Amino acid sequence: MQRKKAVVDGLLALSTFPSQTPFTMTRSLLLACSIGLSTIILAQEDKAPQVVKSEAMEMQVATTPSITFTEILPQTKMEVIGLSDVAPAPAACDGTADQARVDCLGREVLKAIQEKLKTAGVAADDSGYPVSVAFALNEYGEVRSVQVERTGGTDISKHVIVALNGIRDFRPATQEDTPVGVGIRITYPAELLFGGSK
Repeated sequence: MQRKKAVVDGLLALSTFPSQTPFTMTRSLLLACSIGLSTIILAQEDKAPQVVKSEAMEMQVATTPSITFTEILPQTKMEVIGLSDVAPAPAACDGTADQARVDCLGREVLKAIQEKLKTAGVAADDSGYPVSVAFALNEYGEVRSVQVERTGGTDISKHVIVALNGIRDFRPATQEDTPVGVGIRITYPAELLFGGSK
């Protein structure tokens, strides 16, 4: 009974809405909203929530190993970041697998950078600082988001970016025979970039 009276009072307050002052209108509107909300809440059933249990599932953590190829190129570090069974590589690396494929990827990227720096006439860097190159390869084998971290004195970043974007024949990484995107990070000693010993 009391609830019905409150609803009627709220409706009456709304019916006199145009003749009220702004303060009273706001108060009446708030009263009507609170009455409507309390009516909705009270109208809900008093059933306890039902718990639905499902079969237990084991969670698996996906780990990505970092792969390095320091034996082939001294002081060079490389990581393939992302889940993949087969690492990405340029077409020149077809027929290689596992660590040999990763080593080939590092050599082909280095070769592309060396050629670009040579044709651009960039002077050799004698600072001795390593150059870290990071880029993404999408599921189509396209180079994306190239970043060059450089602490030395010469400006080679733009030439490295152009060289990486110039490699058009990347085979994408795969996970269970499905192409996937991954990240690549390679750190080269400065002397290797300018055609130093391998």
